[in-house]
Amino acid sequence: MEKQYYIIELQLDYQVKYLIWFLDEVDGLVTDPATEELRLQNFNKKEDLLEFTQKAGIAIEEEVSAKYDLDLLNDWLKNPTGLIDCQDFLNTWNLFTDVTTTLGIEFNGNKNEEARNLVYDKLFFGNNFPAITPEGKEYIPQWTKKEIAILADIMNEGVAILRKNLQ
Repeated sequence: MEKQYYIIELQLDYQVKYLIWFLDEVDGLVTDPATEELRLQNFNKKEDLLEFTQKAGIAIEEEVSAKYDLDLLNDWLKNPTGLIDCQDFLNTWNLFTDVTTTLGIEFNGNKNEEARNLVYDKLFFGNNFPAITPEGKEYIPQWTKKEIAILADIMNEGVAILRKNLQ
């Protein structure tokens, strides 16, 4: 399978950044070839990203395929509650996994631990994917304080890792 490339739009600290995500045996993000340590290649304008991909010979889908509003997540992190959009949180968690895998960084969201797995599973099943959810049924997770705290810790860690590696 040949790598497929997509544009991600990310809002963090009230700034919009564009990144290149790829689908492969192991999904990841394109890193900046101009830095000694691994950093995420990112752009302030979509046009600059498209110019980069053209010069690099990367065939990319030109429409933004995913948007992440981490400012909204940061607002939730100031006062974590059980009001959790399973789709947004699962997508963001998966983004953090791809970022940390790309950069070779340890991430608590990737650890195989019972409490962590339970939180991830609640997000996953809370998406009510048609292939998994019986017709006419809907799963709405009930969150404990401990689970909310675990989710908040993982999201805080992911945001910090992303923020550090966009500079």
